[in-house]
Amino acid sequence: GQFLTFEFTIPGTSEAIVRSYSLSETPTNPQNFYRVTVKKISPPNGAAKGTPPGRSSTFFLEQLGEGSIIDAMEPAGTFCLDQGSERPVVLIGSGSGITPLIGMLNWLLATKSQREVWFFQGARNRREHAFYDHLKQISRVCPNVHLVVFYSQPTAACRKGADYDFAGRITVDGIKSFLKARDYEFYVCGPAEMIPAVTSDLSAWGVPDTNIFSESFGGAAPLPASQEAVDQRPAQRSTAAAGMRVQFARTGRKVTWNGRQNSLLELVEACGVPVKYGCRAGQCGTCKTRLQSGTVEYRSKPGINVEPDSCLLCIAQPKTDVVLDL
Repeated sequence: GQFLTFEFTIPGTSEAIVRSYSLSETPTNPQNFYRVTVKKISPPNGAAKGTPPGRSSTFFLEQLGEGSIIDAMEPAGTFCLDQGSERPVVLIGSGSGITPLIGMLNWLLATKSQREVWFFQGARNRREHAFYDHLKQISRVCPNVHLVVFYSQPTAACRKGADYDFAGRITVDGIKSFLKARDYEFYVCGPAEMIPAVTSDLSAWGVPDTNIFSESFGGAAPLPASQEAVDQRPAQRSTAAAGMRVQFARTGRKVTWNGRQNSLLELVEACGVPVKYGCRAGQCGTCKTRLQSGTVEYRSKPGINVEPDSCLLCIAQPKTDVVLDL
């Protein structure tokens, strides 16, 4: 369920690109390789003619090859299967969110686990149905693995009952029609907008929070680079009190934390200060920055170890006045 964070220097660009991709294969012993599964990002629907596709995915799929040398951090992330449990498992993945779940499923198969597994997969249609053959084969030969597929936009070529089971997005109501009880461990991965809906509906059904594990992909977009954005942005949920002073040590600039940002990363971006980031969820460590003074608190538990004199900007909020090495 973990991921690798890559840094790419793409020919013709001046800035390195940082991206995180989930590991989509079970660990080996010894660890001879890592596998990631990358979806090529096309220009958005309705985009102007000439809009380029995703830079990172295009570079990864079209320019890298056997023998290429790339920079990557060690595996990170806390969205991991409980390998010591014998309880039945429900894997819920939509779009690219299926990739860490494939790693979990493959580990269960590799260890010959007899745990009951329900795999609920969401895709747009057959054309974008990731791991189609792999999952179909598993569901045919493994009696303890049950596959249920939802297509949100099936085409005329999609065969209901063969390619997919339900038209529409994954819902807990749809899942409940298959599960006769709630005594499962639920692992949910998908777009950021999917996670709250599914996890809250699972909780409403009576599933304990300790049995629900989730991870989203596709971080929020950066904020406009202006001081006005800092002052005028609508208030967001913040646990840190307003009034803390945030100083950027390298420029000497000082701003006031007013409680309208979700994280120090959002504040830094709004001020136009260059900073690298990856997952925007406290998992990859790309935005880790040295704290010259002050302390922070986190909106969620970091997925990596963070030294006392450093912080993860993407999930950090100031607890006192802080000075950042930026």
